[in-house]
Amino acid sequence: MASTTEDGKPESSVQIRDIFKSGDSSSALVVKWWENLKNDRGSRAELKRISDPGDPLQIAHCRAYHRLYWDLTKLGYQVNVNRIAPVTAILSHVDTHDRSTHVAARMGQPKPGKDKPMVSELRFKLLLSTKDMTAAYKLLMSAVSLIANEADVVTLAKGVYWWLSDITYREWFQAYYSAALK
Repeated sequence: MASTTEDGKPESSVQIRDIFKSGDSSSALVVKWWENLKNDRGSRAELKRISDPGDPLQIAHCRAYHRLYWDLTKLGYQVNVNRIAPVTAILSHVDTHDRSTHVAARMGQPKPGKDKPMVSELRFKLLLSTKDMTAAYKLLMSAVSLIANEADVVTLAKGVYWWLSDITYREWFQAYYSAALK
């Protein structure tokens, strides 16, 4: 019989649901992985060249992808390879980890010296309405560039990993508009 948590849920489902939850060991691990990636120019360049993280031929040869996958697995997480691939690829575009602001809130913040958000409302809605990860990845790369390649690595990793989740959409919309409407 599988072990359960206090509320009767199987432990494995908690590990799946809680991946990249703030304060969780997976969050600390992804930040450490990203910091190591920043200092590994070759691996970072390799990930940056990926145009479709869903294509196994593009991601399978990337050592940094395998490193994050196996490190999470060692912590007991049941990692979905199709979800972790775009996480590794998009995080390679982040230059600065800004843990003070949710990535979607950063997108909604005004451009320096301007009234308009860094990522326009139309572009943001298009991003969140995209159900195809390849198309979403391209829009996310553009959005990360528009926010000066500064993002909270944890909220970005969590959002990309759980891209098609209603919870992600609600969380991102709420964060974006809380910043955009200030």
